[in-house]
Amino acid sequence: MKHLIIEIILTLVLTFFGYAFTVSKLSGQSFSALRMPHLIPRGRNRKLYLAISLFLGIALAASLTALYPASGLLHHVKLLTLVMFIVPMAAIDHVRHIIPNTLILAAIAMRVVYAGLELMTDAAGALVILKSAALGAVLVGGFFLIISFVMKNSVGMGDVKLFFVMGLYQGLWGAANAVFFSLIVSFFYAVYLLLTRRKTRKDSISLAPCVLIGACIAIGLSGM
Repeated sequence: MKHLIIEIILTLVLTFFGYAFTVSKLSGQSFSALRMPHLIPRGRNRKLYLAISLFLGIALAASLTALYPASGLLHHVKLLTLVMFIVPMAAIDHVRHIIPNTLILAAIAMRVVYAGLELMTDAAGALVILKSAALGAVLVGGFFLIISFVMKNSVGMGDVKLFFVMGLYQGLWGAANAVFFSLIVSFFYAVYLLLTRRKTRKDSISLAPCVLIGACIAIGLSGM
């Protein structure tokens, strides 16, 4: 129960900062210039953002605590942090078709902090985890980097960086699972857009929202 409370508090904190950053990015105001009146969730989109972020964070925290208690608090917090970073990436990508480097760098910085905690709590186990993280980042991120060069306009550099970050957090197999489900979600999303004539075959789609769903499915099913 104590672990779940910690994870919910983390969800609330990261939801607030993700929401504030998204408001800043989409409104054109600098993050430092934001004041509380600017953050009031007026309008459907802002309320929807908060609802989705809180729902995903709390549901994920409860699922990890109930289904994968043996994996430990630090592992749960690490995965929760990843998802909470993807939420603002998905929101901004949906509107602007970009994934801000600021969020990518912040996610990497947090992963470095977690790596330090892993090394302090279990050095031998941490080396295994960090090896998988390095392989996941290089192989998954590198694969999509190659795809972006071979198939023009198929994958953006923001998406490549996101997959790199997922490898850092989830390790090789966790990131591979997340990518698999993300591509399935993106396929059905693209079919829906084509059938409803909102997009044509020549148009691109925002991938980060699909990655958000795919990552949540993968984490819920595998715990990694």
